[in-house]
Amino acid sequence: MRRCTFILSTLLAVSTTAFAAGSIFSGLADYGLWETFTSSRAAGFGKAGLALGDSVGLNFMNPADLASLKKTRVSVGGFLTNTRMEDPYGVDSEDWAQFEHFGVAIVLRSGLGLGFFITPASRIDYRYNWQSEAGGVDFTETRSGSGGLSRTGLNVGWAFSEWGKIGASAAVLFGQVEESRISYTEESGYDPYIEFLNTQQWLGFTGSIGVLLEPTPKFSIAAILEPEAPIQLDNEFAYSEEDSMVLTEAEYKLAGLYGIGLSYQFSPHLLTSAQLLYRPWSAVDDLPVITDEYQDAVEIGGGLEWIPGEWDDEFFFSRLQYRAGLRYESNYVKSQGSSLNGYYGTFGIGIPLHQGRDRIDLSLEYGLRGDITDNGGQERILKIRAGINLGETWFVRSKPSWED
Repeated sequence: MRRCTFILSTLLAVSTTAFAAGSIFSGLADYGLWETFTSSRAAGFGKAGLALGDSVGLNFMNPADLASLKKTRVSVGGFLTNTRMEDPYGVDSEDWAQFEHFGVAIVLRSGLGLGFFITPASRIDYRYNWQSEAGGVDFTETRSGSGGLSRTGLNVGWAFSEWGKIGASAAVLFGQVEESRISYTEESGYDPYIEFLNTQQWLGFTGSIGVLLEPTPKFSIAAILEPEAPIQLDNEFAYSEEDSMVLTEAEYKLAGLYGIGLSYQFSPHLLTSAQLLYRPWSAVDDLPVITDEYQDAVEIGGGLEWIPGEWDDEFFFSRLQYRAGLRYESNYVKSQGSSLNGYYGTFGIGIPLHQGRDRIDLSLEYGLRGDITDNGGQERILKIRAGINLGETWFVRSKPSWED
């Protein structure tokens, strides 16, 4: 039964896409707003999970951490979010739920792990309205977009010494984006008029190398390198006025990713972690829009984890792992010529299960993205995440015991 569950969950993940959260600013670039994901544990303290060695959960960003596994692990999760969007013309709010990540990893031998994963890469989810007039009739113009990119592939991690681990990832970036512009009026006798419908199919291949070093039992340092990668676009543009369709193909580039992370275990009950991620978008030549509209992206996060007791403490709340952190991001797209920045605070708890071998991670993130004066709009984002990390010796059978 356990093997069947494992196989079915893997097949389900293969046929599923994982998206980041939507944003009114996501229509500013063909790729949408980019997002990184490390682990459900790290989501509680500023996403700073690059240097976290975790034998219970999966680190989706640093493949080197797979060498820490002691048994087969499964990690799956999603989020609920509310986004309050404000611009000079009004306020709107939107709620939605989204599957976010799935991963499964097996131990090939001690210090060597292999994993399959799917995580979000980017998302486009926007709707812009404005008023226009034609022939004495007032029209409402609506431009909207939806879709995004997902990332899936294989990770491998190897412990080359007691203090060092190295890993590699081979991944596929894929997704579809649909954009349309529609005109409509409240007057009778007029039907909504679809001016154009644009469908984009994206496909690219990438990879990364990660290291996780532990010079002392309390201190860890990690790094990740993902080179610039090509991505293929198949575009289908339907133009209603001429009843025509145009099919085009093009190849663009995605910026590389460079990251460094640190963690320090002050005591068995207190851990801190921090990380810096950098994407040099301004150095990429082949982009869907002119380079001046892109800028280098930076993300900085940090936080701490406090465990007041042990997993078997009689008082339930002493067993929990309490987390808090802060995160800053500067997106790769600009809005009205100004940087699009975000500021976030996070809080989370980890609930150990089965004598600490499994864990449920819950986290809450609240933040602000954009500025009405500089960017023409602002978003207040509340996101609640849940992730479950399970482990079992799925492929190990005990030998039968024969009795006389």
